[in-house]
Amino acid sequence: MKKHLTITEASKILGISRACVRNAIIKRELDAVQFNKKERFYLKAESIEEYKQKLSVVENAITTKEYSDQVGVTLQTVRNWIKSKKVNSMFHRGRYWIIL
Repeated sequence: MKKHLTITEASKILGISRACVRNAIIKRELDAVQFNKKERFYLKAESIEEYKQKLSVVENAITTKEYSDQVGVTLQTVRNWIKSKKVNSMFHRGRYWIIL
């Protein structure tokens, strides 16, 4: 794995939006560096792994992304199922979790 990742790369690894990653940077939950004032922020890879562990504290539940991959449907389909209560879910730390 690379030493530093972009916000977009981090959001894909974590399964959260880029806005959530930026908020985590602002709250200092993620370590980010800016090599010069004109460049974008880069996140330290080890910081992303630590944050990922914090996000996955919910027991007996998986993220909507993990669920969509397992079931073989799109994320939007999973979101629709959550909205219509076809799957058992909960909202925790700014994201939905599918309860197993």
